[in-house]
Formats: sequence, C-alpha cells, structure tokens
Amino acid sequence: MTRRTSDADFSPTTWTTNALPPVELSTDQREKYRLLATQLLSNTLRDYEIYSADSRQRRMSRRRWKPVKTRDHITVYKERYPTPSSLASTNHQTCAPSRTSRASIADRVSMAFRGGNEWTEPKLLVATGWIEGALDDVMYGVSSPDAQSMLMKATVVKNTLVNGAVLACIDAPCDADPFRFLGIKWFVKGPPTGLQGIVRPRDLVFIEATGVTTRLNGELIGYQLLHSIDLPQYRDLTPQSRMEVTRGRISSCSIFREIPAGLGSRHSKVDVYVKGYVEAHGKLLDSVALTAASTGLMSSWNSVECANLKKLMWYFRQQPDWGLSRTLKEVNKELWLRQEDVLICKRCVLRVDNVAAVDVARAEVAAGWFSVESVPTSSYGCSKSFASTGVTTDTDLPIDSFRGVEPAKEPYPDIPEPSEELQVEKKKKEKVMLSDREHREQIWSQMVELRMVAESIYQLTLETTESLNATPQRTTHGP
Repeated sequence: MTRRTSDADFSPTTWTTNALPPVELSTDQREKYRLLATQLLSNTLRDYEIYSADSRQRRMSRRRWKPVKTRDHITVYKERYPTPSSLASTNHQTCAPSRTSRASIADRVSMAFRGGNEWTEPKLLVATGWIEGALDDVMYGVSSPDAQSMLMKATVVKNTLVNGAVLACIDAPCDADPFRFLGIKWFVKGPPTGLQGIVRPRDLVFIEATGVTTRLNGELIGYQLLHSIDLPQYRDLTPQSRMEVTRGRISSCSIFREIPAGLGSRHSKVDVYVKGYVEAHGKLLDSVALTAASTGLMSSWNSVECANLKKLMWYFRQQPDWGLSRTLKEVNKELWLRQEDVLICKRCVLRVDNVAAVDVARAEVAAGWFSVESVPTSSYGCSKSFASTGVTTDTDLPIDSFRGVEPAKEPYPDIPEPSEELQVEKKKKEKVMLSDREHREQIWSQMVELRMVAESIYQLTLETTESLNATPQRTTHGP
C-alpha cells in the first residue's frame, strides 16, 4: 500500500523559504571558518580532558560554580566571581589570579570577534551531566543540516524558534560521515514565555559545526559548536526578515562521549560537557539572558527522544501501515508543517528502537535529502572537513576517519534488515537464555502494552465522567 499526501495536508508556519539570501563564501573564508571551529573545538576538548580526568573537577565545586538550571540529568552552572568579603579575607597574591582569570575569559571571547563589537562582561557557563542512550542517537537528534530539519527539531523539542535558515554550507553530511556539518546559520528566537511585548525577539548569525571525531585512544567524541560571527551584509536583518528583532550572540561547544553499559550503569550513557558564554545586560536583562542561555546549553537533554521520533518518521515514510497511535510531524520544502496521528504496530516500534541512528542518517544522505536544492553542497566533498585542517591537537583526529567506514559505492535508499531465516536460527540457538537485546525488546513490549491499557482506562474514565455530568439532575420540589 502506498501512502499519498498533498500540500493541502500541510499547515503554514512562521518559517519561510528564502527568508534571507545565501552567503557566497570564498575559499579563504571557508578555511577561516574551518580554522575557527577547529580552535574552539580543541579548546573545549582540552577543558573536557581536565574535567573528566579529575573526580574533583567532575563534582563542580560550589565555591566556584553556582547551579542555574537542571533538566533531567543535566545541570547548568554559572561561574561565581569573587565577592568583596572573600577578597578581603585573602591576600593580594590570591586575588591576582582571579582578576587574571576574569580577564582571560573576556580575552578568549573577544579574540573571535576582532573587527566587530566586543562582548560586554561575558559570563562563563558550564553544563554537565549525562543522557541515557547511544552516541549515535544523541548526534542524530542534535544534527540539523538544513532548514527543514531545523524546523522539525524546533517542533519536536518545542523551543521558541520562529524562523531560521542555512545561509551557507561549508561541509555537508555524507555517507562516511552522516553527522558532519559545518555552515552558517541564522534563526530568530522568540521571547521567553510571559515576556512577550517586553523583550523583543533575538536573531543570531553563527557558524555551527556538528560531527564525530576519533581521539588517539580510539574513543569516539561527538560535538556541536555554535559561535556568532559578524557578516556586514547581515548586521541588520529587520527589513529583510520583516521582524522587529535584536541581534544576539552565542558561543558554546558541546562534547558528547559514550559510556558503555557496565561502567556503573546497566545501559549505555552519553557523558555531556557544554561550555558557553552569556553577555551581561544589566540585572533584569542579565537574568533573562542567563535563563535563555541556560536553556540553550541543555538543549541536548531530549536529543535521544528527538532521534527516536525522526527514526519513526523515516520508517513511516517507508512503511505507512502501522498499528500503534503516535503523533508524527513532517516538514515539506516550503517549510510548512504537517502533524498527524498515525497507527504504529508494536513490532515496528521495537524494530525502530533497535535500528542504529547512523544507518538512518546515511539513508537520508543517500536519498538526497541534503542535496543542492535544500543546502548548497561543499566543493570539498566528504574527504575534507573543518577538523582535518588548521590546528590539530592530541585530543582529536581528522573527522574524515569517521569509524573507519569507507563511502558506499552505490547509494542505498532503504535500511537493510536481518532476514527471517537468520532470526529463526538465532532463536534456535538461544532457547534457554534471552539475549540482552531480546530482554530489552520484551520489557519495551510490556511497557507499550501497559501504556495502551492505561490510556484505555483513562479514556473510559473520561467517558464515564462526561456521561455522569451530562445526565440531568432531578430537582425535588416541595408541596
């Protein structure tokens, strides 16, 4: 059965195609942004090495760090500056490093903005914690190499982005490295809830880099980097975007490292380390900026859920006849959104849960999702990425050696699945004990059934309550 959809199924959004003209980058400019991204990533990897190697650093001393916001297992901390009372109790030699530390933070940030306006008293934020799941799932949920995937991600994670675009693509995803992306993006972020009419929307122009790199010890490290840049032709976009916006700035780098199951946990987890800066704007606006920046730094907290929904959406396009109720979302090339309740059978849910996100990402690349029509492709091909040029440290290797996988000679539109014969043979060999995978499938199947029963009971309770409320009450009148 083939499922057909029309444009009438989609609803318009605040996102628009061709909101801004694309950026024409020269070869020197491309290399400049590759070098900038490499330096920022290398600096963050060095900080992560120090953080992960010392158990005392992982505890995030409350004397230096103040918790700002927590979501699930990720907490954002704000760096505390020395107070007058603490300075009075220390000698001059103790105070000097604090001043130097504060100055070095401002210097490191402002160095990247030579030729533009420097930041005003940037404040350092660090987010630490973990996400349950695999590194592939986190990276698949984080990556968004075109405007369609940006809108899809914004809809899934329910953030306040009201428009966005990819202005230039320097390094696009490819079969050997489907999570790779380096380019220039623009988006408009709406004001926080309750501050509409008080705080104007903020737009940002920045470079974004995502991907997976291999360290010298063979360990895989995922990353996402966002860093504001100054492009003269995009300094005031109010006339072009037709929105009253204020230019914001961002600088953050997220590191993701998978911790295998068995190291203190029954399931695999991904260690999260994010380093970013927020600019001070007075007490009231500083609080708003701090809250917004904290939310942005922990935006990866539900990346695994986002990846699962994207995988479900992919399978829904391939096999539309499912049996369990789910709400899926789809974005067309006009950046219109379609949200629909579909039926997905439990077997398909289990199948999607066990499919590697990297395979789905490769299938999307092979299907031409990120072709010239949606994103300008890089002239460097897949063998060259920003991490393989410029500064290279002992903490990372060229990203083009992604898992040592060679590009496929021919694209494959569908994800290969094990044959029925192999599944039968596997069941014969495992008559006594269930494998870990089957055990997870069994538990997940039971959870799905319990959830369906709970939803049925809930709906029955609602119907009963509504029927009771709808029954007319008899009024007893006196003689």
